[in-house]
Amino acid sequence: MSIAYVVNDGSRSISVIDISKQEVIATISVGDENEPAFLVFTPDGKLAYLSISSLGSNTVFVIDVTTHQLIGKITVGGEAGALAINPEGNFVYVIVEADEGISLVSVIDVSTQQVIANVQVGRAAIFVAFSPNGELAYILTEVDCLVSVIEVSTHQVIASIPVGSIPQFTAFTPDGKIAYVASFLDTTLSVIDVNSHQVIATVPIAMAVFSIAFTPDGTLAYVPGNRVVSVIDVATHKVIGTIRVETEPISVTFTPDGKIAYVANFGSEGSGDTVSVIDTTKHQVIETITVGTGPVSISLTNDGRLAYVPNFGLFGTGNTISVIDVTRHQVIATIQVGQAPTNVVIAPDDDSFRVNRNSKKYAYTIVEP
Repeated sequence: MSIAYVVNDGSRSISVIDISKQEVIATISVGDENEPAFLVFTPDGKLAYLSISSLGSNTVFVIDVTTHQLIGKITVGGEAGALAINPEGNFVYVIVEADEGISLVSVIDVSTQQVIANVQVGRAAIFVAFSPNGELAYILTEVDCLVSVIEVSTHQVIASIPVGSIPQFTAFTPDGKIAYVASFLDTTLSVIDVNSHQVIATVPIAMAVFSIAFTPDGTLAYVPGNRVVSVIDVATHKVIGTIRVETEPISVTFTPDGKIAYVANFGSEGSGDTVSVIDTTKHQVIETITVGTGPVSISLTNDGRLAYVPNFGLFGTGNTISVIDVTRHQVIATIQVGQAPTNVVIAPDDDSFRVNRNSKKYAYTIVEP
Protein backbone atom coordinates (compact mmCIF):
# COMPACT_ATOMS: atom_id res chain seq x y z
CA MET A 1 0.00 0.00 0.00
CA SER A 2 1.30 3.46 -0.93
CA ILE A 3 0.61 5.98 1.81
CA ALA A 4 1.13 9.62 2.65
CA TYR A 5 1.36 11.32 6.03
CA VAL A 6 -0.09 14.81 6.41
CA VAL A 7 1.15 17.03 9.22
CA ASN A 8 -1.83 18.97 10.62
CA ASP A 9 -0.52 21.89 12.62
CA GLY A 10 -3.90 23.13 13.81
CA SER A 11 -5.48 19.87 14.94
CA ARG A 12 -2.28 18.41 16.45
CA SER A 13 -2.44 15.27 14.36
CA ILE A 14 -1.14 13.26 11.42
CA SER A 15 -3.62 12.16 8.74
CA VAL A 16 -2.73 8.90 6.98
CA ILE A 17 -3.84 8.74 3.34
CA ASP A 18 -4.17 5.61 1.22
CA ILE A 19 -2.93 6.92 -2.12
CA SER A 20 -4.69 4.23 -4.18
CA LYS A 21 -8.07 5.19 -2.69
CA GLN A 22 -7.46 8.92 -2.05
CA GLU A 23 -8.91 8.64 1.42
CA VAL A 24 -7.83 9.01 5.04
CA ILE A 25 -7.45 5.60 6.66
CA ALA A 26 -6.11 6.65 10.05
CA THR A 27 -5.49 9.71 12.22
CA ILE A 28 -2.58 9.81 14.62
CA SER A 29 -3.13 12.18 17.54
CA VAL A 30 -0.01 13.68 19.07
CA GLY A 31 -1.75 15.31 22.03
CA ASP A 32 -3.49 18.65 22.48
CA GLU A 33 -0.39 20.34 23.88
CA ASN A 34 1.97 19.04 21.19
CA GLU A 35 2.45 20.98 17.96
CA PRO A 36 3.66 18.67 15.16
CA ALA A 37 6.39 20.25 13.09
CA PHE A 38 8.72 18.19 10.89
CA LEU A 39 8.30 14.58 9.79
CA VAL A 40 10.60 12.17 7.98
CA PHE A 41 10.35 8.52 6.98
CA THR A 42 13.19 6.06 7.15
CA PRO A 43 14.22 5.09 3.60
CA ASP A 44 12.66 1.63 4.00
CA GLY A 45 9.35 3.24 4.97
CA LYS A 46 9.02 1.31 8.23
CA LEU A 47 9.32 4.19 10.70
CA ALA A 48 8.55 7.91 10.80
CA TYR A 49 10.08 10.52 13.08
CA LEU A 50 8.10 13.61 14.10
CA SER A 51 9.47 16.63 15.95
CA ILE A 52 7.24 18.50 18.38
CA SER A 53 7.81 22.26 18.34
CA SER A 54 5.59 23.33 21.23
CA LEU A 55 7.20 25.72 23.69
CA GLY A 56 9.43 23.78 26.03
CA SER A 57 9.04 20.49 24.18
CA ASN A 58 12.17 18.40 23.78
CA THR A 59 10.52 15.41 22.15
CA VAL A 60 10.70 13.50 18.89
CA PHE A 61 7.95 10.90 18.37
CA VAL A 62 8.59 7.58 16.64
CA ILE A 63 5.73 6.16 14.55
CA ASP A 64 5.32 2.57 13.33
CA VAL A 65 4.23 3.02 9.71
CA THR A 66 2.66 -0.45 9.53
CA THR A 67 0.25 0.19 12.40
CA HIS A 68 0.26 4.02 12.31
CA GLN A 69 0.84 4.03 16.06
CA LEU A 70 3.18 6.07 18.24
CA ILE A 71 5.73 3.58 19.54
CA GLY A 72 8.29 5.79 21.20
CA LYS A 73 9.34 9.22 22.43
CA ILE A 74 12.93 10.37 22.24
CA THR A 75 14.14 13.18 24.48
CA VAL A 76 16.50 15.52 22.63
CA GLY A 77 18.80 18.28 23.86
CA GLY A 78 16.29 21.14 23.85
CA GLU A 79 13.16 22.44 22.14
CA ALA A 80 12.84 20.43 18.93
CA GLY A 81 12.54 21.98 15.47
CA ALA A 82 13.57 20.94 11.98
CA LEU A 83 14.84 17.43 11.38
CA ALA A 84 16.17 15.32 8.52
CA ILE A 85 17.31 11.74 8.00
CA ASN A 86 20.55 10.83 6.25
CA PRO A 87 20.45 8.86 2.98
CA GLU A 88 21.55 5.61 4.60
CA GLY A 89 18.72 5.94 7.10
CA ASN A 90 20.77 5.34 10.23
CA PHE A 91 20.82 8.87 11.72
CA VAL A 92 18.17 11.52 12.32
CA TYR A 93 19.51 15.04 12.87
CA VAL A 94 17.22 17.25 14.98
CA ILE A 95 17.75 20.99 15.46
CA VAL A 96 17.05 21.95 19.06
CA GLU A 97 17.15 25.20 21.00
CA ALA A 98 19.09 24.76 24.23
CA ASP A 99 19.74 27.22 27.04
CA GLU A 100 20.78 30.84 26.42
CA GLY A 101 19.80 30.81 22.76
CA ILE A 102 22.36 28.22 21.72
CA SER A 103 21.32 25.73 19.04
CA LEU A 104 22.33 22.11 19.01
CA VAL A 105 21.87 19.22 16.64
CA SER A 106 20.74 16.11 18.50
CA VAL A 107 21.85 13.00 16.63
CA ILE A 108 19.47 10.03 16.94
CA ASP A 109 20.77 6.55 16.18
CA VAL A 110 17.88 4.87 14.37
CA SER A 111 19.00 1.37 15.39
CA THR A 112 18.83 2.15 19.12
CA GLN A 113 16.39 5.12 19.18
CA GLN A 114 18.92 6.93 21.37
CA VAL A 115 20.55 10.35 21.14
CA ILE A 116 24.24 9.64 20.65
CA ALA A 117 25.53 13.21 20.25
CA ASN A 118 24.57 16.84 20.75
CA VAL A 119 26.49 19.10 18.38
CA GLN A 120 26.68 22.85 19.05
CA VAL A 121 26.11 24.83 15.85
CA GLY A 122 25.48 28.46 16.83
CA ARG A 123 22.41 30.61 17.45
CA ALA A 124 18.89 30.25 16.05
CA ALA A 125 19.45 27.23 13.80
CA ILE A 126 16.48 26.85 11.49
CA PHE A 127 17.12 24.26 8.78
CA VAL A 128 19.04 21.03 8.18
CA ALA A 129 19.80 19.17 4.95
CA PHE A 130 22.07 16.25 4.07
CA SER A 131 24.28 16.16 1.00
CA PRO A 132 23.16 13.57 -1.58
CA ASN A 133 26.01 11.20 -0.66
CA GLY A 134 25.18 11.55 3.03
CA GLU A 135 28.65 12.58 4.08
CA LEU A 136 27.76 16.12 5.20
CA ALA A 137 24.90 17.94 6.89
CA TYR A 138 24.31 21.66 6.41
CA ILE A 139 22.78 23.58 9.32
CA LEU A 140 21.57 27.15 8.79
CA THR A 141 21.78 29.61 11.69
CA GLU A 142 19.73 32.82 11.44
CA VAL A 143 21.51 34.97 14.01
CA ASP A 144 25.07 34.02 13.11
CA CYS A 145 24.26 33.94 9.36
CA LEU A 146 26.33 30.81 8.94
CA VAL A 147 26.15 27.36 7.46
CA SER A 148 27.58 24.92 9.98
CA VAL A 149 28.94 21.89 8.12
CA ILE A 150 28.79 18.63 10.07
CA GLU A 151 30.78 15.58 9.03
CA VAL A 152 28.31 12.74 9.48
CA SER A 153 30.94 10.05 10.13
CA THR A 154 32.14 11.91 13.24
CA HIS A 155 29.11 14.14 14.04
CA GLN A 156 31.48 17.11 14.34
CA VAL A 157 31.42 20.60 12.81
CA ILE A 158 34.23 20.78 10.27
CA ALA A 159 33.48 24.19 8.72
CA SER A 160 31.44 27.36 9.24
CA ILE A 161 30.51 29.23 6.07
CA PRO A 162 29.34 32.88 6.23
CA VAL A 163 26.29 33.53 4.04
CA GLY A 164 23.67 36.28 3.63
CA SER A 165 21.48 37.73 6.37
CA ILE A 166 18.91 35.38 7.92
CA PRO A 167 19.46 32.21 5.87
CA GLN A 168 16.23 30.21 5.51
CA PHE A 169 16.70 27.31 3.13
CA THR A 170 19.40 25.30 1.39
CA ALA A 171 19.42 22.75 -1.42
CA PHE A 172 22.14 20.66 -3.03
CA THR A 173 22.53 20.00 -6.73
CA PRO A 174 21.78 16.34 -7.54
CA ASP A 175 25.50 15.55 -7.88
CA GLY A 176 26.18 17.15 -4.50
CA LYS A 177 28.94 19.45 -5.76
CA ILE A 178 27.11 22.74 -5.20
CA ALA A 179 24.70 24.05 -2.57
CA TYR A 180 22.50 27.13 -2.80
CA VAL A 181 21.54 28.97 0.38
CA ALA A 182 18.62 31.43 0.35
CA SER A 183 18.87 34.42 2.70
CA PHE A 184 15.76 36.33 3.64
CA LEU A 185 16.94 39.79 4.62
CA ASP A 186 19.35 40.62 1.81
CA THR A 187 17.45 38.59 -0.82
CA THR A 188 20.44 36.68 -2.15
CA LEU A 189 21.48 33.14 -2.89
CA SER A 190 24.90 32.10 -1.65
CA VAL A 191 26.52 29.52 -3.93
CA ILE A 192 28.75 27.11 -2.01
CA ASP A 193 31.40 24.78 -3.39
CA VAL A 194 30.73 21.72 -1.24
CA ASN A 195 34.27 20.35 -1.59
CA SER A 196 36.07 23.51 -0.44
CA HIS A 197 33.34 24.85 1.91
CA GLN A 198 33.63 28.25 0.21
CA VAL A 199 31.07 30.68 -1.20
CA ILE A 200 32.01 31.00 -4.86
CA ALA A 201 29.21 33.27 -6.04
CA THR A 202 26.31 35.38 -4.78
CA VAL A 203 23.14 35.56 -6.84
CA PRO A 204 20.95 38.65 -6.25
CA ILE A 205 17.23 37.81 -6.14
CA ALA A 206 14.65 40.59 -6.06
CA MET A 207 12.51 39.01 -3.38
CA ALA A 208 12.54 37.05 -0.15
CA VAL A 209 13.17 33.37 -0.84
CA PHE A 210 11.98 30.40 1.20
CA SER A 211 12.65 27.50 -1.16
CA ILE A 212 14.91 26.35 -4.00
CA ALA A 213 14.54 23.42 -6.38
CA PHE A 214 17.01 22.01 -8.89
CA THR A 215 15.99 20.22 -12.06
CA PRO A 216 16.75 16.48 -11.90
CA ASP A 217 19.71 16.94 -14.26
CA GLY A 218 21.06 19.75 -12.08
CA THR A 219 21.36 22.30 -14.88
CA LEU A 220 18.77 24.78 -13.61
CA ALA A 221 17.45 26.08 -10.31
CA TYR A 222 13.94 27.44 -9.87
CA VAL A 223 13.50 29.97 -7.07
CA PRO A 224 9.94 31.17 -6.26
CA GLY A 225 9.04 34.50 -4.66
CA ASN A 226 7.13 37.77 -5.12
CA ARG A 227 4.85 36.64 -8.00
CA VAL A 228 7.69 35.21 -10.06
CA VAL A 229 9.93 32.18 -10.34
CA SER A 230 13.56 33.06 -11.08
CA VAL A 231 15.39 30.64 -13.37
CA ILE A 232 19.10 30.23 -12.62
CA ASP A 233 21.71 28.62 -14.87
CA VAL A 234 23.70 26.45 -12.47
CA ALA A 235 26.78 26.46 -14.72
CA THR A 236 27.10 30.25 -14.50
CA HIS A 237 25.04 30.98 -11.36
CA LYS A 238 23.22 33.69 -13.27
CA VAL A 239 19.50 34.45 -13.47
CA ILE A 240 18.54 33.72 -17.09
CA GLY A 241 14.83 34.42 -16.83
CA THR A 242 11.81 35.08 -14.64
CA ILE A 243 8.42 33.44 -14.96
CA ARG A 244 5.31 35.32 -13.88
CA VAL A 245 3.05 33.26 -11.61
CA GLU A 246 0.38 34.09 -9.00
CA THR A 247 0.68 35.81 -5.61
CA GLU A 248 3.13 34.47 -3.04
CA PRO A 249 4.70 31.47 -4.78
CA ILE A 250 6.07 29.50 -1.87
CA SER A 251 7.19 26.09 -3.13
CA VAL A 252 8.28 24.44 -6.38
CA THR A 253 8.55 20.76 -7.37
CA PHE A 254 9.73 19.13 -10.60
CA THR A 255 8.32 16.02 -12.24
CA PRO A 256 10.86 13.15 -12.37
CA ASP A 257 11.73 13.86 -16.01
CA GLY A 258 12.25 17.55 -15.24
CA LYS A 259 9.97 18.70 -18.04
CA ILE A 260 7.31 20.20 -15.78
CA ALA A 261 7.50 22.32 -12.64
CA TYR A 262 4.60 22.79 -10.23
CA VAL A 263 4.55 25.97 -8.15
CA ALA A 264 2.30 26.43 -5.10
CA ASN A 265 0.96 29.99 -4.92
CA PHE A 266 -0.11 30.66 -1.35
CA GLY A 267 -2.12 33.71 -2.38
CA SER A 268 -3.31 36.99 -0.94
CA GLU A 269 -4.86 40.22 -2.17
CA GLY A 270 -7.50 38.35 -4.15
CA SER A 271 -5.20 36.07 -6.12
CA GLY A 272 -3.29 32.87 -5.56
CA ASP A 273 -4.76 29.67 -4.14
CA THR A 274 -3.43 28.04 -7.27
CA VAL A 275 -0.72 25.82 -8.65
CA SER A 276 1.16 27.14 -11.68
CA VAL A 277 2.27 24.50 -14.20
CA ILE A 278 5.50 25.48 -15.97
CA ASP A 279 6.99 23.98 -19.13
CA THR A 280 10.68 23.96 -18.22
CA THR A 281 11.86 23.76 -21.82
CA LYS A 282 10.23 27.13 -22.54
CA HIS A 283 10.08 28.55 -18.99
CA GLN A 284 6.43 29.39 -19.51
CA VAL A 285 3.26 28.80 -17.52
CA ILE A 286 1.08 26.41 -19.51
CA GLU A 287 -1.70 25.87 -16.98
CA THR A 288 -3.00 27.35 -13.74
CA ILE A 289 -4.80 24.92 -11.43
CA THR A 290 -7.20 26.19 -8.78
CA VAL A 291 -6.78 24.35 -5.48
CA GLY A 292 -7.86 25.10 -1.91
CA THR A 293 -7.06 28.18 0.12
CA GLY A 294 -3.43 28.75 1.01
CA PRO A 295 -1.47 25.94 -0.71
CA VAL A 296 1.92 25.72 1.01
CA SER A 297 3.82 22.88 -0.64
CA ILE A 298 3.67 20.17 -3.31
CA SER A 299 4.64 16.51 -2.99
CA LEU A 300 4.77 14.02 -5.84
CA THR A 301 3.95 10.35 -5.38
CA ASN A 302 6.80 7.91 -5.89
CA ASP A 303 5.73 7.15 -9.46
CA GLY A 304 5.39 10.86 -10.27
CA ARG A 305 1.80 10.52 -11.45
CA LEU A 306 0.06 12.51 -8.71
CA ALA A 307 0.79 15.73 -6.86
CA TYR A 308 -0.50 16.32 -3.32
CA VAL A 309 -1.07 19.93 -2.28
CA PRO A 310 -1.88 20.77 1.37
CA ASN A 311 -4.20 23.77 1.71
CA PHE A 312 -3.16 25.52 4.91
CA GLY A 313 -5.93 28.09 4.62
CA LEU A 314 -6.20 31.71 5.68
CA PHE A 315 -4.63 31.96 9.14
CA GLY A 316 -4.49 28.18 9.34
CA THR A 317 -8.19 27.52 8.72
CA GLY A 318 -7.73 25.06 5.83
CA ASN A 319 -8.32 21.34 6.16
CA THR A 320 -7.96 19.78 2.71
CA ILE A 321 -5.47 18.17 0.34
CA SER A 322 -5.87 18.76 -3.40
CA VAL A 323 -4.79 15.77 -5.51
CA ILE A 324 -3.60 16.64 -9.03
CA ASP A 325 -3.27 14.29 -11.97
CA VAL A 326 0.16 15.27 -13.33
CA THR A 327 -0.60 14.09 -16.85
CA ARG A 328 -3.76 16.16 -17.21
CA HIS A 329 -2.90 18.96 -14.74
CA GLN A 330 -6.31 18.62 -13.13
CA VAL A 331 -7.54 18.21 -9.57
CA ILE A 332 -9.02 14.72 -9.36
CA ALA A 333 -9.77 14.55 -5.64
CA THR A 334 -10.05 16.73 -2.56
CA ILE A 335 -9.30 14.95 0.71
CA GLN A 336 -10.44 16.35 4.04
CA VAL A 337 -7.75 16.12 6.71
CA GLY A 338 -7.03 17.89 9.98
CA GLN A 339 -6.80 21.63 10.44
CA ALA A 340 -3.92 23.64 8.95
CA PRO A 341 -2.03 20.94 7.01
CA THR A 342 1.53 22.11 6.42
CA ASN A 343 2.99 19.31 4.34
CA VAL A 344 2.41 15.93 2.77
CA VAL A 345 5.20 13.38 3.10
CA ILE A 346 5.02 10.38 0.80
CA ALA A 347 6.24 7.13 2.35
CA PRO A 348 8.85 5.25 0.32
CA ASP A 349 7.47 2.09 -1.26
CA ASP A 350 9.39 -1.05 -2.17
CA ASP A 351 10.32 0.15 -5.65
CA SER A 352 11.37 3.65 -4.61
CA PHE A 353 13.40 2.26 -1.69
CA ARG A 354 15.25 -0.08 -4.04
CA VAL A 355 16.00 2.75 -6.49
CA ASN A 356 17.00 5.14 -3.72
CA ARG A 357 19.31 2.64 -2.10
CA ASN A 358 21.09 2.26 -5.43
CA SER A 359 21.40 5.98 -6.09
CA LYS A 360 21.99 7.24 -2.52
CA LYS A 361 19.93 10.29 -3.37
CA TYR A 362 17.01 10.42 -1.01
CA ALA A 363 16.05 12.42 2.03
CA TYR A 364 12.78 13.71 3.36
CA THR A 365 12.43 17.16 4.84
CA ILE A 366 9.51 19.42 5.69
CA VAL A 367 9.47 23.17 5.35
CA GLU A 368 6.82 25.00 7.29
CA PRO A 369 5.08 28.07 5.87
